[in-house]
Amino acid sequence: KMLGGKTPAEFALLPEEERKKLYRDRLWLPDEPIHVRDGDHGPFSDPEMANRMMLLQEYNMGRDEVGKRLVKEARDFYYTENSFVVPSERMGDFVQGTLLDGKPKSWVARDLRYLSKFTNATWIEIEIWVGGTMDGMDLRTQQKIKELSGIVKELIDQFGDAIAISKASADGIHRHDIRPYWNPPTAAAKEKLGVDKACSFEELMRIQIEAWTSEVP
Repeated sequence: KMLGGKTPAEFALLPEEERKKLYRDRLWLPDEPIHVRDGDHGPFSDPEMANRMMLLQEYNMGRDEVGKRLVKEARDFYYTENSFVVPSERMGDFVQGTLLDGKPKSWVARDLRYLSKFTNATWIEIEIWVGGTMDGMDLRTQQKIKELSGIVKELIDQFGDAIAISKASADGIHRHDIRPYWNPPTAAAKEKLGVDKACSFEELMRIQIEAWTSEVP
């Protein structure tokens, strides 16, 4: 039933476009991101969608070469064509589901390292939820930015403009873009700071993050 009445061996013989059409019918959710929570895959946790998820499991598709190839094909489609919202503490499980080196300073930084595995990602958004001011001037946000500054810089170096990072309000309604804090500081800003002239907070953050990410671990 999950393969349109065909066995995995028969399905594998279909033209690629026909196979992709079935994946699109079964696995594509174009209208909303999939929220990955403990023990489920958001919309895929209901019985009908859970049945469709069998396409992603070798147990159902077969552990021979044909089954493994079809599972890889289905998983590639599922994880490439859909959008996901993943809490940092679930990142490791999520990455393992799609198929870190060093010693990061926290579990959050460690979990964010898994993002580097998504080499074909077109958009990755990181949100900081620690309370405090929206621009990140408070101590808790400063500590969190320092903690994450290195791995975020690595992700920006890898993904460029596909990386977004924002500070969320306590109620989750508002976002403040702090991605510019990781832009290189200008020579003029450094010069102003060197002679005790006033810099904007963003200029100060650029200088500070450059210093944090230049430190030897």
